[in-house]
Amino acid sequence: MGKVGRFACILTPFFLTIASLICLIIVALGGTNKSSTTLSNLYFLRANTSAVHLNATEISRLGLPSEISSQLGSAIGDTPDGVYDATAALNLSDWYTVSLWNYCEGDNQTETYNEPSYCSPRQKEFWFDPVSIWGLN
Repeated sequence: MGKVGRFACILTPFFLTIASLICLIIVALGGTNKSSTTLSNLYFLRANTSAVHLNATEISRLGLPSEISSQLGSAIGDTPDGVYDATAALNLSDWYTVSLWNYCEGDNQTETYNEPSYCSPRQKEFWFDPVSIWGLN
């Protein structure tokens, strides 16, 4: 039992270390190839903006300063039914995914897989800035 126990105590951490390195490689590859369904579906955050709709009542309930509320209302504009369509006015895509190296955006095409229409260039020390990307400044 002594040799079997020693053998198990040495191999178990070894195999777990190899498995964790494989997981790290998979995470690092996520979001690197926009035409690959597998790599495009590995991300840290997915923001679904397809159902973002604001009306004047909801904007006033946000408690924003008056100048920001008026700028938001004028930037979005009125639609015939009185609902502001934020996605159309702000030119938002239907979804955004943030991965380790970059972010991707796209519009809903099918329920199973939506190919990104744009992926930012991969860069080290990447951070997602929604204010500049969504044009909120």
